[in-house]
Amino acid sequence: MGLQLNSAAAQLAAGAAGTCVDLCSEVLAAAPGHPTALMRRARAHVVRHDYQVRGGVPGTIAQD
Repeated sequence: MGLQLNSAAAQLAAGAAGTCVDLCSEVLAAAPGHPTALMRRARAHVVRHDYQVRGGVPGTIAQD
């Protein structure tokens, strides 16, 4: 688990956000709710602009 998370961090730093998402998802399959895996996967999704907030357009943040 630790090796996968370290590898995920390295992949994210190298610009391979997709690989980071995959590695973190593997960790979360074994340990649901693991905070480091959740945070790294979320950062990778942001880098990829692969998110949607409150029904907005993908890759954008809704304004109040």
